[in-house]
Amino acid sequence: MKSQTRRSFLVGAAAPLALAVPVPAWASPRCVADPKLGAALCKAYIDVKNAFQETYHARHEPGAIWIACVAVVFAIYGHVIQQPRIAEEAYGDFDKVSLDAGVSVTKALTRDWKDDDGVPFKASLEPLFDSEAPGAKFDQNALIQAVSNGDPLILVGGEHPVVLTAVAYAQKNAPDRLVAGFVFDPMPLIGPRALDIDEVVPQSAGGDLRWVVRTRIERV
Repeated sequence: MKSQTRRSFLVGAAAPLALAVPVPAWASPRCVADPKLGAALCKAYIDVKNAFQETYHARHEPGAIWIACVAVVFAIYGHVIQQPRIAEEAYGDFDKVSLDAGVSVTKALTRDWKDDDGVPFKASLEPLFDSEAPGAKFDQNALIQAVSNGDPLILVGGEHPVVLTAVAYAQKNAPDRLVAGFVFDPMPLIGPRALDIDEVVPQSAGGDLRWVVRTRIERV
């Protein structure tokens, strides 16, 4: 990935993604020829309209933002659960959420849930990258494939976690295929914004990324 100015990760290239919100929860990738890339430019987008309410209840502490990200992911799948209940049932309270524990913080969330309408579902979180794991290797393809399949990802690093919901990428076999993207930032009243390059560059390579988890929701 080419070096770029912090906080300016090709906003223009990603902006069209926000304009084509599909009716289903996610849209299959669409590709068009791009001579500048020497390959087709593909875009995939996950519908986040059901997650906007989560920014109105978020707090600023990193642990609370983690809970807000989880609530965003649940809402994307159509399961709204109040953030205090997620914190209480999984961890005991907001102040007991420790992102310093790394991906192990996700274990408490892998369980059966009932949303606020009483609909049961099972959540599972799969680590896609962990900077603290032996021989950790970051793979952009894993992020691209997950979003293309309709699975939102939680990116942890930098100031606070965010949810990756859209990607634009080159359709070719290369280690640096990612061109641009969008995240859902659950900080109060932020919501969708352009992906920052540091958010998908591991700390070992000078970025902010510590770990990534893929969330799956199943009917019970």
